[in-house]
Amino acid sequence: AVMLGIQTDDKFRNINGLSMQLGCITYIVTDGKHGFSSASKLFYETYHLYKTSPEVFSRIFKEFNDKYM
Repeated sequence: AVMLGIQTDDKFRNINGLSMQLGCITYIVTDGKHGFSSASKLFYETYHLYKTSPEVFSRIFKEFNDKYM
């Protein structure tokens, strides 16, 4: 981002940071068989919503996607 002149803040994730977060999600989805065990409560809650209320998850995802993508 710096090399491309993109302004960032403290929530910015570089490729390594994104890989680590993906590893945390992998841990949740595989019931702890793979990935990193340091997943946040938010990741657990998001996956739970995805599994138990896919229609609500899809609506929230669509609203986010429409607004920011």
